[in-house]
Amino acid sequence: KSLDACGELDVDYQEPDKIRFNDMRDDHGYDISVPCFWDAYDVKPYLVASSEIKNKDFREIILFTDNPVNATSIDTKWDVGSFLLFIKDRDRESDVELKEEFNKQVQMEYKEACDETPTTCSDFQIIGKVKATEQPLHIEIEYSQKIRADTDSQFVVVVQKVKMIANDWSIFKLHFGNEKSKFAEYSKLYDYIANKFQLTEYEPKGGGCLIATAAFG
Repeated sequence: KSLDACGELDVDYQEPDKIRFNDMRDDHGYDISVPCFWDAYDVKPYLVASSEIKNKDFREIILFTDNPVNATSIDTKWDVGSFLLFIKDRDRESDVELKEEFNKQVQMEYKEACDETPTTCSDFQIIGKVKATEQPLHIEIEYSQKIRADTDSQFVVVVQKVKMIANDWSIFKLHFGNEKSKFAEYSKLYDYIANKFQLTEYEPKGGGCLIATAAFG
């Protein structure tokens, strides 16, 4: 069998205890642990150019994946072997306002986006929700929907898990997803990454705190 980029046998493992992880520290306020065969890609320029988002919406959008093709695919959020990390500056919203905004985005805006494209998306529903915790603020929602690339394709049920973590200066949103038939298999890996995600001190605009010293590359 061939060896992967980590010098290990090229085997499709999803169990965290069978995967070697790289711990990455970014200079924008977070530590993250990802499989050693996943690289980080800045996909914000692509998503802005494709009109998926507005430039001002997020400070960064990072795609972690083992497939570089995913970096220019609008379907990255449910592809195997990838997840998206959205980062934005926090304004003056209270924790209550952030929770309301997050719930509205997932439960209403995501549903509306699906309903507006019935030929490629249908049956949006919330299937799980974790009670919000504080210090730092943490909220998680899981939902499913049927999607397809075009009218010539078959609908596939996709499960998505969105986790938001916020401190006084930044909002982080981790977006995992996969086909329903594979999501349970990969959920241990997703949960491991989400649970290992840590906020670090960061100097926001206007001054203040310690800056993390190393960045992933």
